[in-house]
Amino acid sequence: MTQTSLTPAGHRQRRFRWIGIAGLIFLAFLVNEVVGKTGYVARREQVRRIEELRNQIDQLKFENQHLTQRIQDLRSNPSTIEEMAREQLHLGRPGEVVVTLSPRASPRPPGQ
Repeated sequence: MTQTSLTPAGHRQRRFRWIGIAGLIFLAFLVNEVVGKTGYVARREQVRRIEELRNQIDQLKFENQHLTQRIQDLRSNPSTIEEMAREQLHLGRPGEVVVTLSPRASPRPPGQ
């Protein structure tokens, strides 16, 4: 059996090589943990998106409640129906004069 005997410099070189390889592997895992598909940056973006969607859901729930109330008012409250007819259809009660103004164009500076 032949046994190769490494000099202390050879042992050191071999140890540094393994430490370098281990360091590169660790660095690859670290980079993946920070910027990978499921890394820190991606998780932070998902948390931000979830919060944004929750806010949208809350806003839509509020709007839905408001519209549901408006529907109930239109079905049961004659004054709400009258208000809508006056605003959208430009209707009035008998004997009233309805004046409709067209939207005003943006004001022009004097001299034009």
